Amino acid sequence: MKNITSNKKNAVVCVNPFDRQGHILDFYKKYNFTPILIYSEAKDAIGDGGDPVRVQIAKVRSRIPNVVFLEDKGNDFDKIVKQLKEKYNVLAVCPGYDVSLEYGDKLAQALGVKSNDPKTTALRKDKG
Repeated sequence: MKNITSNKKNAVVCVNPFDRQGHILDFYKKYNFTPILIYSEAKDAIGDGGDPVRVQIAKVRSRIPNVVFLEDKGNDFDKIVKQLKEKYNVLAVCPGYDVSLEYGDKLAQALGVKSNDPKTTALRKDKG
């Protein structure tokens, strides 16, 4: 489905899914959006969760054959934002697990998506 005000396709982005977070993308058919999966090795997105995140990404990619997959090797944030802005009308950004909140909040803000304020990330991230 394309946005009425532009030629861009609507999309939902999931950053470094962990366990159930990637399932939001399963609704792409029902709600007619492009599912986008971002794997980021940025410090504020991966923490020590690299291997579990890779497993979850593989599961999502096997379930959703047309998922758009973008990879941030740790310093590609601006490139990712540019790609998303040029091609999609991003409706939502869903961070994976706690360590992905900072990256997800920054990404949502950069894309102009309604989200939590990045200044409050630490309050939601560190629960211990």
